[in-house]
Amino acid sequence: MADSNTGKVRWTDQMVLTAFGLAVAYWIIDGVLYLFTASEISLIQRLFGAEWTGLYSRIIVLCFFAIFGSHAQYNINKRRNVEDELRQLRQQLQAIQSGPMAGQGGK
Repeated sequence: MADSNTGKVRWTDQMVLTAFGLAVAYWIIDGVLYLFTASEISLIQRLFGAEWTGLYSRIIVLCFFAIFGSHAQYNINKRRNVEDELRQLRQQLQAIQSGPMAGQGGK
């Protein structure tokens, strides 16, 4: 029995987008925190790279969050598929148990 929701992805199931959102939030918070400690650099310069080393570290964090989000989404999808298969097997078992021979005690 095929599930009608197979292949459809809900917006809330997008862990990769959540990971990118977290990375962007980190990027902005890091820039704002640095703004308070360094008075000669503006927020725009800090966010988009007054220096390359800061940009590299942010790109690395973005990649780590993307990898984590992708891995989490894969596991969520895999778990959902296994739960669907388990639900189908339970339905089949109930159908077998409630079949015409179930009430006869195996005679």
